[in-house]
Parts: sequence; C-alpha cells; structure tokens
Amino acid sequence: MAGGVVAAPVNLALNKLAVASSTEKSTLPAAAAFDGNATTRWSSAFSDPQWIYVDLGANYTVNRVRLTWENAYAKAFKIQASNDAATWVDIYSTVTGSGGIQDLTVTQTTARYIRMYGTVRAFIYGYSLFEMEVYGPAPTPTLASIAVTPTNPTIQVGATQQFTATGTYSDGTAQNLTSQVTWVSTSPAVAAIIANSGLATGVSVGTSAISASLGGIVSTPQTVQVTLTPTLTSIAVTPTDPTLQQIGATRQYTATGIYSDSTTQNLTS
Repeated sequence: MAGGVVAAPVNLALNKLAVASSTEKSTLPAAAAFDGNATTRWSSAFSDPQWIYVDLGANYTVNRVRLTWENAYAKAFKIQASNDAATWVDIYSTVTGSGGIQDLTVTQTTARYIRMYGTVRAFIYGYSLFEMEVYGPAPTPTLASIAVTPTNPTIQVGATQQFTATGTYSDGTAQNLTSQVTWVSTSPAVAAIIANSGLATGVSVGTSAISASLGGIVSTPQTVQVTLTPTLTSIAVTPTDPTLQQIGATRQYTATGIYSDSTTQNLTS
C-alpha cells in the first residue's frame, strides 16, 4: 500500500496445539515450544528420528520457520508441511544443522500443520527446542474506513470546493485517496462533483450530500450547502458630517459595502 507501513509478520504458531513423537519428561512438553516463553522448552526421547508439529488451526501461507534450540539440537532435520497431519511434504532440509537460533527461509506453501522432523541428533541427548515459530508473508493492510473533509461546507453558486478523502487501513496507517475513490453528489443539480477528483461546483441554491467510496467502503456523507452570491445592497460612508478644522486640512472617508447575506466589505478603494 503506497504511503503505508509494512505490517510485521505474525507468529502463526504461537500458543497453537502441538504434538510430538515423544517427550523426555512431563515438564518438557511439546506445547512449551510454542508458548512464546524463551525459558521453557520441549525435549524428546534420546533416539532418532523424532518430530514435533504444530496445528495452525487453519490453512496459512508459510515461508519462514524460526527454531531456537537448546544445546541438544538437530544435526540433520527437515521442516515439513501438511494439510492433514498424515501426508507430509518437505519444505526445508539440511544435514548441517548448527543449533542456536536458525531463522529458515522455507519453500513457500499453504498448509495447516508444520513439523520439524529430526533424523540425526548433534549429541547423545534428544532434540530440544525452546521455541519453534512459523511465519507467512506480512498481511496486506485492508481499507477500513474513508473520511471526507471539509465537514459540511457552504459554497456559493458558481464557486468550487475541493473535497479530500482519507483512507484508514487495518494496520492503522492512513492514505490520501482523493483521486482513487469514486465521488458522488446526491443532488447534482445543486452541487455537481467530478467523480475522480472530488472537486465540487455550486450549481443552484440548496443542499446535497457528498460521499466517497472505494472497494465497497463508503464514507459518511458531508452536506454541502449552496447559497446565492451575495449582492451589494447599500454603501455606508464614514465619518458622518465631519468638520474640517482648518483650511488645507484633509479627512479620510471610508466606504463600507453591505451585502445581501449581511456581510460587509471595505470598498473605499
């Protein structure tokens, strides 16, 4: 989205249901690898192969898996994906696992279940993960609302008013959509508006509602009131009945115009 901030990817596996081939003991369960707590961990039995998978709860696009290993890490392992937790497809594989934190770019896939399948342990112990995180592409922000400004303006017949449409997105960012929305006037005979620019023109006396829409999102209408162009009704000159104090002295007169809408204007010059 132009002008927006790219949303941070979300750990799809956080606090989701976890299943493992084994656990070393009850205090090191599979769920500990998906709880977001860097001090808890899952540990398997001391044999090969071993695995742990997470149920994301629905199908998601996945392109990255981040493993935080305890000292007992996998030398050889695969990251696998499945839609039914029965048939698995490899989306990453290595025989040179290094332990520590491994932030892996995996073959992008759409799946519900993601598994770490260990085939060779680095040491005599089992496989142990502090955390296994699963990520997909950053979500594309969606348009949540459109605000139109100015609010309920008044213009004169023949005058123009530029309206602005600002979109607010699901990630909290905002964008000027004035030239992207479709503009509508409920009474074009009163106030006409250019559909792709938001420029309104007063046509006749009255009111009309102006709104903007994009992708099914419609703004709250703003009411534009169109009035006649004020006409000059009288002129007042001041000061009244001045007296010049001496021959050669000067006096400045001021002419003030009074208009049909009760406004005034200095017309002296």
